[in-house]
Amino acid sequence: MDWITMFGAIVAAVAAIANLWFTYSNDRDSIHVRYGGVRYYAIPAAELYVVNDGKHPVYISDFGFIKPDGSLFSIPYYDQTEGYMDNDNDPNRYVRGITSLNPHETFSMGISYKDEVIGAYAKTSTQDVIRVHMIASRWRPMTFWLYLKAKFFGKHY
Repeated sequence: MDWITMFGAIVAAVAAIANLWFTYSNDRDSIHVRYGGVRYYAIPAAELYVVNDGKHPVYISDFGFIKPDGSLFSIPYYDQTEGYMDNDNDPNRYVRGITSLNPHETFSMGISYKDEVIGAYAKTSTQDVIRVHMIASRWRPMTFWLYLKAKFFGKHY
């Protein structure tokens, strides 16, 4: 009879841990960010898109591109500081959607960006760590280092 009690205790512990995990994962923001567009547009623009994979609405507070040295090019920061004069002069700029995303909605944006881009990033208003997508495979050592640098130590320039 001892083994039945032990088996029941193990099943209860596994169920409790699974319940705790599911409860935690339902409350956190879950976004999917990629470099490139959702649909193909024949314009020479650097593009990114964000999809809300979570179960509740999120607000995308920061998004942009990753430069070859691992620093971040923040599009909202650029628009607030330097881009207010350039927005009307950029014929390739487009925005699809808004930054307040309901579940399974997408936001995409493209701008003329002359520098080289190695990835894209986005962050919700409640996240501390950004979501990063690299164009090249993260299994390359240099790409993996730049991925970690952008994800945890990324600075806006």
